[in-house]
Amino acid sequence: MGNKNNDQNLIEKLRQALSSTVRVISDEFNIKENNKVDKSSKKFDFFEIDNLNTKNDFIKARANSDSTALKKKFSNEKIYKKNLPINSSLKSLYSIAEKVRYESLGGQMLKGIKKNLEDNYNQIITLKRKDQLKTKEDVPVSEAFELYMIKKFHNIQLNSLTSKMLSFWEKDFNQSIEEHLDFLKKNLEDQNIYSSKFSEILDKMDIFQSQDEEENKEENQENEQNNSTEFVIHMSDVNKSKAAKVGNDLKRWKGYGTKLISISWLKDFDKVTSLTDYFGEDPGWSAGATALAIGVKEEKPKQVYMIGMDFHSQTEYINNIYKDTDHYLSSKDPAVKPDNWILQFSKVFGYHPNVEFIWVHEGHVFPEWKKHKNIKIISHKDLTF
Repeated sequence: MGNKNNDQNLIEKLRQALSSTVRVISDEFNIKENNKVDKSSKKFDFFEIDNLNTKNDFIKARANSDSTALKKKFSNEKIYKKNLPINSSLKSLYSIAEKVRYESLGGQMLKGIKKNLEDNYNQIITLKRKDQLKTKEDVPVSEAFELYMIKKFHNIQLNSLTSKMLSFWEKDFNQSIEEHLDFLKKNLEDQNIYSSKFSEILDKMDIFQSQDEEENKEENQENEQNNSTEFVIHMSDVNKSKAAKVGNDLKRWKGYGTKLISISWLKDFDKVTSLTDYFGEDPGWSAGATALAIGVKEEKPKQVYMIGMDFHSQTEYINNIYKDTDHYLSSKDPAVKPDNWILQFSKVFGYHPNVEFIWVHEGHVFPEWKKHKNIKIISHKDLTF
């Protein structure tokens, strides 16, 4: 128990140190007037450092904190949105291009930042694994584009695997981007010029136009049948015995391991958006902590009542209302340890110190939460509306 507490204290100290670094970098650098950074639009939201078990974890944490600081300092949200490509499917590539821009600026200003970012990118390249690489379809275009950008702007050397991944797309990228590289590098400090040019380049890429035309054709046909324009894809972990119940032909799931896919079609008035629209990136949290964070961010309440969030099973087995349903665990499976959930909720409390969180529960506040003065517990009996 003592070792666990020491680990948590170390993680918390590192989190505070990285948070301080983010604030120092983002607030003390001088910015050129034409960048016109709108500080009110900057959000210092989430970067995860829960798992710090290896040197790789520390490298990732340092690079993520530097990148967060540089985005806060150099990336203007209004300019970013103003210059978004016409084709919304290109947003992920546009986002990568912007990330490379502000990271390149930071690397030019401080050697320490440059080293942290390069170490992390080299690590990402080293750890990449691809089972089969035969055609373009085996390499997502966004993955290839990120490799292209870090190679051209960060001068990162790719290994044999990532070079092969990029090779499927590099000719297409070069045809559209290479002649503009010098111009883009000269205008890294002017987000408006850089992003508007990149948006123009992306919109003119023939590879995406042909793909989009085909996708739009298929989408229109689908819409005529379903009267729906959007959908959400869910992937669920299941064990092999449960997967077998789906059907004898498991070849249809090849490539997804033991994950199954289901699709929810969205109607006109469904309120569905991407987590990246709220947090800048998906924090990878559980549904409960994510829902709490979005609720506080969206509604800006003074008080939040947490009802039905018990965290623990009363037995050694799963005790979730979804147990034994499709794509969920069985009631005979062992209970899930709540350690990560507890830490995720703790972060939400820390990010919103002016909001009072009232946990309706029969028990005590977790030790990890006691450092927060804005969390209290009441019983169900004491709960009144």
